[in-house]
Amino acid sequence: MNTFPNLDDSFLPGVYRTTSWVSALVLLTLLQTMDWRLVVGFVLGAGLGVGLLKALEWSVRTAFRPEATRREKGIVLAVSVGKYAAVGLLFWLTLSRNSVNIYSLFAGFLVPQAVVFLQAVGQTALTLEPTRRRQ
Repeated sequence: MNTFPNLDDSFLPGVYRTTSWVSALVLLTLLQTMDWRLVVGFVLGAGLGVGLLKALEWSVRTAFRPEATRREKGIVLAVSVGKYAAVGLLFWLTLSRNSVNIYSLFAGFLVPQAVVFLQAVGQTALTLEPTRRRQ
């Protein structure tokens, strides 16, 4: 029996919407502190997290099409490797100048991953048969 959720084409757009709402609520909370290092770190982290997720989505959709050419697959490979080099450089530049709070940066970076995890767990729980759910 397959217990994995049926993740269709609306899953990732739902993740992007939920991440936007969660990030907006956290951002409103951080704005009350008036600590711009916290705010900038969180916004930068959330933007990087969503950007990497969007790049992964694009890579998978492009590379695994039946009609994808070798050139397209090479571009996908270059983008897949290059994005991590760019993120590493951005982290180094940002953190070496001590311009953001590292904890808020990583918290923002983890928001999209947490939303993906929680939505997948929620969809899995909804697809379980009633006899398999905890009583």
